Amino acid sequence: MDITFRMMATRDFANIYKWANAPHVIKWYGKKPLSLYDVYFHYGEDLIEDGPTTKYIIIIDGVDVGQIQTYIYSDYPDDIYSQTIENGEKAAGVDLYIGHEDYIHKGYGTHIMRKFISDYVFTNPRAEMIIICPEPANAVAIRIYEKTGFRWYKTIDCPNGEQEYLMVLYKSDWRNENV
Repeated sequence: MDITFRMMATRDFANIYKWANAPHVIKWYGKKPLSLYDVYFHYGEDLIEDGPTTKYIIIIDGVDVGQIQTYIYSDYPDDIYSQTIENGEKAAGVDLYIGHEDYIHKGYGTHIMRKFISDYVFTNPRAEMIIICPEPANAVAIRIYEKTGFRWYKTIDCPNGEQEYLMVLYKSDWRNENV
């Protein structure tokens, strides 16, 4: 299996629109359908302004299957996580989903995370740890992150009334296995 990543471009917005509106993505990522305008507004802003979040397309064996992004929490000082995380100035965040339905529940998640962390996140000198925030009920994502090396950090209450299960992976603990 060949997993690669490329910077997201506007040509990817049709796939992002389709993936972001897939039921298995809406359930955990976004919580509501997106219009094509929403996709252009949400994703295009970072592409145009060279914002602090770097967005990529996940490619498996030449097929675009999802999106992944990374950022440093301190670049978003008003974010709830930036206010919750000790040493947040050295914490990176990662968000991802596999949108292509033929590639979900096939064991790709851990491989994607390991490759992305190795090739992108921990190559950033500002990233001494990664915080990832699945919902407590998202057992599949939590298992993927645990297999990648993340451990529970704390559960927080969000302003919207939901909870998130913060998990951490320290660069000093990172073992680049199976990349």
